[in-house]
Amino acid sequence: MMAESGRRGNLRLLTIDQFGDQDTLKASDRLIKAAAEDGGLSPNLVRSAIESLDPKAEAQVVLGGGLDSHPELIEHIESHRSLIGNSAERFKQLKMPERCFALFDKLGIPYPEISWKGPTDSREWLLKTGCSEGGKGVRSAAHDQAGSGDFYQRRLAGPTYSLLFLANGDDLKIIGFNTLRTVAIGKTPFLFAGAQNFTDLGIEVRRRMAAVALKPSPLGRRRSMITTSGCNSAICASAVAMSPASPTTSMSFCFSITSRNPCRTTG
Repeated sequence: MMAESGRRGNLRLLTIDQFGDQDTLKASDRLIKAAAEDGGLSPNLVRSAIESLDPKAEAQVVLGGGLDSHPELIEHIESHRSLIGNSAERFKQLKMPERCFALFDKLGIPYPEISWKGPTDSREWLLKTGCSEGGKGVRSAAHDQAGSGDFYQRRLAGPTYSLLFLANGDDLKIIGFNTLRTVAIGKTPFLFAGAQNFTDLGIEVRRRMAAVALKPSPLGRRRSMITTSGCNSAICASAVAMSPASPTTSMSFCFSITSRNPCRTTG
């Protein structure tokens, strides 16, 4: 979808993609597959693809999904090319739970209770990895042990939704709300399995979530306030535009709805 959007914008595109499907190939001037043997994107192949670009050619990079758990790779890309959207430092900051939740507190964004220590009744808690995406790092605290970078978050019953919007640093336009689906595979019971572009959310909940998206950021320009949480990362791809691109950046909130409060979730 990213490559097709770039094509509609009359950009020359080099696309680095895990799958290399026919639609992406058709939309791209050049496509490099960068699939790792164990699944996901291969950081080494992505690095090689970026370094293979003509250093004299102007190129800007737009990141898709699948890179959230590789902050060092994002830093490498940024050191070689102009990165559109969130900086490598912003990705890293929002993947550090201590700093991320402190930011939510400062902005007044509600979220389910968190703990840095193992809870007494682990059945009611989730264990999450801060630097992850697509639900890969979310599992039941009762069935796993905490590792480096993990934290606990109270589990709330209810469906999960996302708010998709476009932002250019100064202005923000809401595109719509999605219902998110998950699938259980092995020890990962909450893997992202797709998004449907309709919800049963009431007007008041929509209004409150829109108000959260519009909050001014203490980090700087609004487009740097939020990065994709990972659970909406349907495409594992990075697109490199070989001509100047629009500064407009697509972002999402992912959140859960209970009977009382909408809650920002991570993982």
